[in-house]
Formats: sequence, C-alpha cells, structure tokens
Amino acid sequence: MIIRHLSIRNFRKYRHLDLVFPDGVIGVVGRNGSGKSTLLEIFAWLLYGSNGLKTKNIQIYPDFAEDRGETEGELDFRIGEQDFRIKRGFKKPAKSTAELYAEDKILAAGTKDVNREIEKLSGMDWKAFQTSFYTRQNELNLLGSLQPAERSKRLEEMLGLEKTNIIINNIKGDLRSLEGEIKGLEQLVGREQEYRLLLHKKEQEKEAIAKSVNDLEVEFGALDELLKKLKISFAESEKKREEYQKITSALELQRHDLKKSEEDKSRIETRITAIEAQRDHFEALRQEIKELPDVRQELNLLEKQQIKFESKKQKEKLLTQLNQSLQSQVVRGKALSETIEELKSRAGDIDIIINNIKSVSSNLERLREEVSTLRVEKAGFSSQLERLKKQMDDIEELGPDAVCSFCLRPFEGEMTDIQQHFKLEINRLEVSWKLTSEKLEAKELKLREAQAEKKKLEDSRSKTQDVLNKISSAEGERKNLRENFRQGQNQREELEEELKALGQSDFDPDKYALVKSRFEELQKKNTEYAGLRERMASLDNLRKEQGELADRIVIINDNIRKLDEQLTEIGFDRNLYLQEKDTLEKQTREREIARDNLSSARENLAGLMAETRGYEDQLKNIEEAKSRASEITTDKFYLESLIELLRELKTELASRIRPLLIKISSNLLDRMSDGKFSELDLNEDYEISIRDYGELQELNRFSGGEQDLANLSLRLAISRLLAQSSRLEAGFLILDEVFGSQDSLRKENILGAIAGLQDFFRQIFMVTHVEDVKEAVQTLMTVEENSDGSSSIIVD
Repeated sequence: MIIRHLSIRNFRKYRHLDLVFPDGVIGVVGRNGSGKSTLLEIFAWLLYGSNGLKTKNIQIYPDFAEDRGETEGELDFRIGEQDFRIKRGFKKPAKSTAELYAEDKILAAGTKDVNREIEKLSGMDWKAFQTSFYTRQNELNLLGSLQPAERSKRLEEMLGLEKTNIIINNIKGDLRSLEGEIKGLEQLVGREQEYRLLLHKKEQEKEAIAKSVNDLEVEFGALDELLKKLKISFAESEKKREEYQKITSALELQRHDLKKSEEDKSRIETRITAIEAQRDHFEALRQEIKELPDVRQELNLLEKQQIKFESKKQKEKLLTQLNQSLQSQVVRGKALSETIEELKSRAGDIDIIINNIKSVSSNLERLREEVSTLRVEKAGFSSQLERLKKQMDDIEELGPDAVCSFCLRPFEGEMTDIQQHFKLEINRLEVSWKLTSEKLEAKELKLREAQAEKKKLEDSRSKTQDVLNKISSAEGERKNLRENFRQGQNQREELEEELKALGQSDFDPDKYALVKSRFEELQKKNTEYAGLRERMASLDNLRKEQGELADRIVIINDNIRKLDEQLTEIGFDRNLYLQEKDTLEKQTREREIARDNLSSARENLAGLMAETRGYEDQLKNIEEAKSRASEITTDKFYLESLIELLRELKTELASRIRPLLIKISSNLLDRMSDGKFSELDLNEDYEISIRDYGELQELNRFSGGEQDLANLSLRLAISRLLAQSSRLEAGFLILDEVFGSQDSLRKENILGAIAGLQDFFRQIFMVTHVEDVKEAVQTLMTVEENSDGSSSIIVD
C-alpha cells in the first residue's frame, strides 16, 4: 500500500490539510504538541475508522472550527497497480459515514462494510497494522516491558505464528467434544445388563396381563347380553307409564277447569244480588242531580267577579312598590354623578405613562444584553488566566533540567523563552480582565437605575388605571339607572290606566263560598250516579254469563268420568315399574364397572408392550453405541497426533524465524551504534541481550539510549521481515519519535539505517521534533502552530 494524497477538514488541531506524498523518506518535524502525531492518527482513522483513534469520535472535532459539528477526510492510495480512494466523515452527536472507491467505482459504503473491505485489501486488521508497520510514540520498549508469555504471544501474532495456536485450540475443542461423547456412550453401554433384566421382567408381566384381559372380555360379553334383554322388557313398562301420565295430566286439567268454572259462577251470582239491592238509591240520585246545571251557571258568574277583584288588588300593590323604587333611583343617580366628577378630578393621562414605560423597557433590554456580553467576556478571561497560570506553575515545578515527556530531551535554554511567553500572555489577560470588570460595574449600575425607573412608572400606571376603571363602572351604573327610571315611569302609567279601566268590584266572598260548596256536593253525587248506571246496565250480560258457566260445568263433569274409565283400562302398576327400573340401573352399573376394568387392563397391557419396545430400542442403541465408541476412539487418536505435529511445526517455524530476526537486528544495531554493538541475541522468550566485550549481557544493564537503540533495531527487523515475507507489495513504514534520548552521532546512524530500509519500503514516514534530520530526508513537512491554536503543514 502506497499513500498518494490526503485531504482533511476539522480534525483536532487541523482546520484544513491538502497534502501529496511522494516515495522515499518523508520527515514530519515540529515542536512538541504542534500536531505531528495527529497527522499519523488521521491516516489510521481514514483507513480503520474509530479503531485507529486515540479517543472517542466526538473528541476529534476542534473547538476553533467555524462550521461546528462535522469532520471530513479523503485518502488516495495504491495497492499493486490499482488506485483507491476512501472517504470518511463524522457529524455530532454520533453520525459516522464511510465510502470506498476503486478507479471511481464504489466498492463499499458504511463504516462496517468499508472496514471489512480495507482489511481484505491490505491483508491485515488494525491490530496487525499497528504492531508491524506502525511504531507509535513511546512504544519502542513495549515488547521488553511485557511478561515472557505475553511477549511471545505478541511476537507470534506479529509474525503470523498465532494461526497454529488457533488451529490447535480448534482441534482441542473437537477433542473435548469427542471425549464427552465417549463418556456418554460408555455410560449407556454400562447399563446393558440392567436393560436385559428389565425386559425379561416386563415380558412376564405382559403374559399375566394378557390372560386377565381375555377373562374380562368374556365377563363383559355376558353382562352386555343380559342388559339388552332387560332394556326390551323395561321399554314396554315405560310406554304404559307415558300413557298413564298423559291421561293423568289431562284429568288434572279438567278438574282444575271445573273448580275455576264453579268459582266464577258463584262470583257472578253474588254481583247480581248486590246490584239489585242498589236500585232504589239509584232512582233517588237521578232526581237530585237535576239541579246541577243551574248551580254551575251561578258559580261561573261569581268566579269572573272574583278574578276582577283579585286583579285590581294586585295592581294597586304593584303601583305602590313602583313609586318607592323610582324615588330610590333618583337618590342613587345624584350620588353617582357626584362620585364621577370627584374621580375625574383625580385621574391622570395614562397614554403618556405607557409611552414612558415602553421607552424605559427598550433601554433596559439593551443594558441587559450588554451586561450579559461583558459577564461572558470576563469569565473567558478568568478561565484563560487560570489555565495559563496552571501551565506556568507546572513548567516551573519541572525546572530547566526536566526531560520532555514526548522526546525525553531536557528543556535546557527553552525554559526562559517559555516563561517569558507565559508572563506576557498573563499580563495581557489581566489588563483585559480589569477593563472588562470596570465596564461591567458601570453597566450594572445603569441597569439597576433603569429597573427602578420602570417599576415607578408601572406603579403610576396601575393607580391611574384603577381610577379610570372606577369612573367607567360608575358611568355604566348611572346609564343603567336612567334607563330603569324611564321604564319604571312607563310601567306606572300603564298600571294607572289598567286600574281606571277595572272600575268598582261587586264581588261577595260569602255567597261565592256557599255556591261553590253546593256545586262540589252535587258533583260527587253525579259521579256516584254514573257508576250505578253502568252497573245496572251490566245485569243482562251477567245473567247470560251465569247460564254459560252452568252448561260448561256439566260438560267438564262428563269428561272427568270418561278419563277415569281410560286409566282403569291401561292397568299401569307403579310399584312394578319402579322395581324393573331399579334392576336395569343396577345391571347397567355392573356392565360399566366391567367395561372400566377391561379398559384399564388393556391400557396396562399397551403400557407394558410400549415399555418392552423401549427396552428393546435401548438395547439396539447400546449395540450402535459400541460401534460408535470404537469409531470415536480412532478419531481421537488421529486428532491428538495432529496436535503434536502442529506443535512441532510451530516450534520449527519459530526456530527458523528467530535466527533471521537476530541477524537483521544485529546488522541494524551494528550500523546504528557505529560498530560498538555488533551482535543482538534473542532467547526463546524473545528477551533481548547484547554482546559487549565478548559476552552477552541482559538489556537492562545498558543505558536508556542504548536500550532504545536495541528495541528500535528489533522493531525495524520485524517490519522488514514482514515486508519480505508478505504476499503484498511492500508499502510504507511509520516511525513516530524513535530517536528518544540518542546523541547526534547515533541519530545520524539511525537515519542511515532507516534510509537503507527503502529497499523494502517505498515510503517511510518519520515523525520527530528533532529538526536536524532535514538533510537526511527526501521530503520535509514542517508542522507549525497558528495563533488561534490550529496547526498547518509546510512542505519542502
């Protein structure tokens, strides 16, 4: 894989980058924290997505960007003879996009699909990439710091030997499955004798149950035949019983009808006697009620006189009340007029007050915005002052002899410049903070004054509005009062005209009461006369109904006699019928018991036959298990043999690779140490030792710079070996801050060794803050930090 072009927008310290990458050694230099390693992180993110980031996606977006919320990037690269382009984007809060193109044709879309396609094209995932062709800052001694077992595992992963372990673990899983199956088969075969004894026992039980079933079938057949005969005999008795009950029911109905007819005949005879006894009283009432029309006419005349009398009395009362109400309204009207004049003298001009309030409110809103802006500026200056003072205190605490946490070099002469820079920034921020505080205090004073003025105006408006509301209410009441007075005068004139029209009344209350009493008495007697007249008219119908009931009684008595004769002819004996029914029910129960016993015996026989078949199936399974156990034992032997062969193959591969790593590492160490150390050795746990004065010495006996040199030699050897053995075209190598604390001579030797790796890697990216590497690279990219905190890259 060869990287050709990069375009990125809004990624950490970079606002925008557009870079072209040629072949050869590419140096990326700049001060600590300027964003050199960020360039390599951009490569990792574009190729492997969020797996290549040091932090979460949301933290890659810079604070200084204007179009907040979106990061976009493109990377052009070549694999073999084909060109590819990958595009990725991230938009807050959590939306990621990805697209992969080959010769302008889309290969994949979406983060997961693009990640899978990149791993397929490059032949490695992110973990393999960062442990082979990507040496991160401060990771040179990573292998040396691991425990022996973990270090061997990591190197096996880097060199591809872990695949044998994966195969062996898969085979072990198969072995465990086979062993579990063998154990289960052995348990099944061990129960063979138990199943044979159980089968013999169940065969004996089955013979006994079969004999019992045969006996029960004979018994059930005999009971069933007897029950059929009893049912035929009982059917004849049941037929007689039904006829007997039918006639008995008819007889009961006739007797009930006879009783009812006799009762109706007696009731009608009683009514006829009672009506005949009231005939004289009926004639007396008819003579008395002839007076009723004259009394009714006299009562109607008296009621009209009463109505006129009561109407005149009511209107006189209303006229008196109306005169009193009109007098009260006159008094209330005068009082309201005086109140309105007094309130008008107290009311002010409310429109002027409202305009003043609007003016003050506009000024108040403007002052609030200015105060809010000044408070934000003051808080920003305070935050920046606190951060700068904290950074300055941390640097002063470290002192000029401290070592940089990124490159392990001492601050030396840069300490004074750094302190001076911090002091100037702090002084500038303190002046800005003081000026802003004074402005804020003045604006807050004006804000409070404006708030007090607005409150005073609002109180005045409220009081004036209360007075106006009272005036409006009083005028409304006065207007209603005038309208009510006018309507009252009209109503008084109407009442006076009506009283005049009524004139004098001749109504006599005592005479009215006497005539009304006589009229009510005659009304009652008229009602009684009407009832008696209806009863007298019903006598003919009652006598006719009396004769019909007498004829019906004769017919019913004749029907009862005939039904009694039919009951005698049937000859039904109830006691004999109940005896036959009891015998039939008893025989039915015995037959049901026999049927249940037979069914239970058959079920027992079926269960025993099923159990017998089950034991026979188990014995058949045992025979099959014996055969299967023999096959599995053979498979287990072959798998165990295959594991041993794979372990021997892994040992053989490791024994071949380790000498190659030792040879390549030794050559690199010899060149980078200028011949001081010519031999680097690795034991079986890949622990490094260096030959010094003819003897191999453990790595921890050498200085920190010499340890970094040895670890760098091993990492470069691993990358070179992977490049030689890879099926892919050798691509690029990334080295991030690998110089550590080396002196100038060893830096030159390291640069020479790196230059020699160009036979295996077409592109070598070397990131460092050491600027004296400029002459040793074909392309120089300088990272510079801008005044707003962003960074840019200058290509030379």
